[in-house]
Amino acid sequence: MAWICDNRIKNGIFSATRPLYVRRSFIVKRGAVGALLTCTAMGIYSAQLNGQRIGNYFLTPGFTSYKKHLQCQSYDVTSLLKEGENLLEFNVSGGWAVGQYGLRRRKGIYFDRPTLNFRLDINYSGGNVQSIVSDGSCLAGKGKYISASIYNGEFTTPPPHCAIFALRRKLCCLFVLKSVTLPCPSQSASGFRPSA
Repeated sequence: MAWICDNRIKNGIFSATRPLYVRRSFIVKRGAVGALLTCTAMGIYSAQLNGQRIGNYFLTPGFTSYKKHLQCQSYDVTSLLKEGENLLEFNVSGGWAVGQYGLRRRKGIYFDRPTLNFRLDINYSGGNVQSIVSDGSCLAGKGKYISASIYNGEFTTPPPHCAIFALRRKLCCLFVLKSVTLPCPSQSASGFRPSA
């Protein structure tokens, strides 16, 4: 499991206004009895599995002292899984960690770009566990959000564009994300440790 982000960095400053859109497709075999998704971000994330929103929270993972502690959430997503192909999607915007924040609305106070870390463990009736993790096989592209910030709100593309993107997801121009290791002491403080 790795911290993932995109490559839109120029002169050490995150240059994208569009939130990071990440997706990972995977196959679920017959006999799945439980599934737990654990995720966090440097920024604000929202997640969907097979088109259904995951969780009831907004502005996750929430404001925290990013240099010392980073919160993570766990969700039981068993009811959202289906046998066969599944699609896990994330939208990650700057939030407090990366986006405009404070009286002067400075950017990048805690980190220079939105990043995401997740792990989905699927338990099977025979005792086997399938793990889907954030890594270099995740794909990114243009999601429905044109921009998102705490101060300015969210702006989305019109619904027809989203429908076409969803139907033609394999034909869209995608790029592979860059895996990074964050020098963040909060990984051990929160108990959310990426594995090799």
